[in-house]
Amino acid sequence: MRIVILALVFVTVGNGAAKQMPKVLSKVEPEYSEEARVALVNAQVAVGFAVNTSGVAEQIIVKRGCGFGLDEQAVAAVKRWRFQPGLDANGTPMAVATTVEVNFSLLLPDHEGQVSCIHFELPEGSARPTLIKGHMPRNSQDSAGESARIQFQIDEKGAVHDLLVFKTTNQAWAEAMMSQMKNWRFNLDSVHGQSADVKATFDLAEGPAKSRALIPRPLLEYHPLVAIHLQDPSDPQLAAPRLSMPLNDAQFNVHPRMTKFSWEPVSGADSYLLEWDYMYNEVWHAEAKHIDGMAFKVAGTGLSFEFTGAQPGRWRVWPVGFDGKRGNPSEWRTFRYLR
Repeated sequence: MRIVILALVFVTVGNGAAKQMPKVLSKVEPEYSEEARVALVNAQVAVGFAVNTSGVAEQIIVKRGCGFGLDEQAVAAVKRWRFQPGLDANGTPMAVATTVEVNFSLLLPDHEGQVSCIHFELPEGSARPTLIKGHMPRNSQDSAGESARIQFQIDEKGAVHDLLVFKTTNQAWAEAMMSQMKNWRFNLDSVHGQSADVKATFDLAEGPAKSRALIPRPLLEYHPLVAIHLQDPSDPQLAAPRLSMPLNDAQFNVHPRMTKFSWEPVSGADSYLLEWDYMYNEVWHAEAKHIDGMAFKVAGTGLSFEFTGAQPGRWRVWPVGFDGKRGNPSEWRTFRYLR
């Protein structure tokens, strides 16, 4: 097994226009985490930081992580990088904002060109669960690249259940992925104060079969799935969004059930929560299970995802202010898929 780890630096100007951008003088390649190596993870991590006037990385943050312990490995490596600092118009060293894309790749025939990531909904202060059994699904046999987003839950023993395809380019491949993921096991020892199952979202994308090892894969777009706790602090001054599409009581007779939701922007909103639910046995799922509503966190005013089945659904949107407080929700709209 050969490990290839590439780190490419793309620099954007931070404090004013830089006449000369920072240059890498020395870098330490990040190491694979044991969890990711055993699980055969290929992934990309975007790390943002500022190159200070001494050529050292500071204010380091993970802009887009992948999980599996690779985020921490990418950050640890960047801390040890050294740069020639950027220069302003007068030739004086200046701080410049920088983004690093770290590509972790195991050159295995059945996994080449993959990009995967996993995210968990956890109590504040809890460390993430670790995958201790199972590995990444194999690539599809199609010539075109495929992708899938699957949500699942992890019980107190670390077992996976309630898998659900949110979005995919190949339903049969996604279902085969779920069959394999049912055998995954996680260590939850580091998850404190978790009284319910841990919710997780897994993304996997692959490149075209003929060039999987050659074509760089874009970072996966990710919209975190969060719970709507009605008792959380709110901002009553933040207006309810006006919904655009789909219209109320819309019916769709298409498959796959890719649904596009859109709404108008709200003044003072930093982001939005697209809450959704589905009906089973004539009862809305959240009400039947007495659970919190679930929502996608969205930076813009629209989102598309694949609905769960040939059944009724409903959706509404909450604005979120810059302080993280939810505003007033829109009205519920319902829709139905016939197949």
